[in-house]
Amino acid sequence: MNNFGIKAVTSIGKIWQPQTAFHRFRYWKPEPDPTRIFRYGYNDNHFYSGLLPRGNLGRIHAMKIYRPKDAFNQPRRTFGQNDYIDILGDERMHPLKLADNIPNWLKGFKGTELEMLRLRMNATKHVLPHAKPLKWKKMQTRFEQCFYYFNYRRKVWMPKR
Repeated sequence: MNNFGIKAVTSIGKIWQPQTAFHRFRYWKPEPDPTRIFRYGYNDNHFYSGLLPRGNLGRIHAMKIYRPKDAFNQPRRTFGQNDYIDILGDERMHPLKLADNIPNWLKGFKGTELEMLRLRMNATKHVLPHAKPLKWKKMQTRFEQCFYYFNYRRKVWMPKR
């Protein structure tokens, strides 16, 4: 009984500290079962100690010689020249008339995805089914999904009168 009391008093006096261990290298590696072939041909090439090596990259090449781009070639020279035609010019020329990189069916379009798909399908209905049948099929499927959503799934609240 006396021995128990001494142990209790000495254990209260000690401050508990967790056990810590610093691992510099990987401390565990799965050992293969000797009765069967385990990961035949697999080499663990990870480098777990110290700084990572550069590897076998060979010679390190210098940077390429800087050659500035031609600032006055045709695309860079005319970039943005018609951006302010509606502000600075007279009102005879509309900015949409200058946009030659936009398809005609999309110029000035403002609307929903369903309306855009309807316009695109009407504009390309003679070419796209033969040239790109998968794209045409996906466009039809998306049109049907949008049609279903706009007509059956969307909640349209009636205005109060």
